[in-house]
Amino acid sequence: MPSPNAYTLLLARARARARARARARARAEAEARARVCRERLAHYKIPRRPEILTDFPRTVSGRVRKVELRRRYGTP
Repeated sequence: MPSPNAYTLLLARARARARARARARARAEAEARARVCRERLAHYKIPRRPEILTDFPRTVSGRVRKVELRRRYGTP
């Protein structure tokens, strides 16, 4: 069994490689989304700052809070 320092170093390197792969995958996905937008949408419909939301802000009753979305991202 490797010494604790060698094991810690091994884990740190593995985490760094995993983060690098995740960043590369995210970058490739973003480029693919941008390419689809350029191919299928008119130039004025392409988002300037695309942002992927995992969940919308919701009210107590479960409805989407459009006022908060407008405040956060600006009125269209």
